Amino acid sequence: MPGTWVSTPIQVSQLLAAFDDGKAATEFAMIVHVKQPIPGRRKAFAHINNVGHTFVTLIKYNTDHSVVARSFGFYPHKKGFLSGTPLHAKAPSDFKDDAAHEWDESVGKFISAERFRRILDLLARYDHMVYDLNHNNCTDFGLQAAALGGIRILETSGRWPLGRGNNPANAGQSVLEGKVENIDPGYTDSLFLSYNVIMTSAKRCISSN
Repeated sequence: MPGTWVSTPIQVSQLLAAFDDGKAATEFAMIVHVKQPIPGRRKAFAHINNVGHTFVTLIKYNTDHSVVARSFGFYPHKKGFLSGTPLHAKAPSDFKDDAAHEWDESVGKFISAERFRRILDLLARYDHMVYDLNHNNCTDFGLQAAALGGIRILETSGRWPLGRGNNPANAGQSVLEGKVENIDPGYTDSLFLSYNVIMTSAKRCISSN
């Protein structure tokens, strides 16, 4: 995938340990970020290997005013050029540190401590899980984390040669089009959406449905 960022593998245990800092928290938040293959379009891939990426940021705000934030995504562990592609859809998996990863759209909200814990539990369950381009890819992980945080993104699935499934092109476009819902009855505040598409930026909030 072309770009200037570098996402390096990170152990799930490192991500979990970062939030287990022994400090009392005041608030928790999550953000789902999407980098589309072609910004502003529902095209599942561009060029040979640019399929975009979906990743998550978790944030813990502590009572001492310190903040713990980690951005991470689910990837195929490349054993060869075709690993995690339509020709070889399944592969071992890695999590990578996506703090420097570019994105086109994001949606986030404050969440409860219980929802935060559930997302960490999901992260632990995904450790060493098989990556499957059609059924268990970066967007599938991101959508599951979003749902646990009380966010639903609509119309996220599409087709590509030899396969279909949830993908960054459709997920990102749905965020761009405001096709997202706050499904958290405990936190009914508006969702925060941010866009950075085609060299423009805009920010707005939409009311929960």
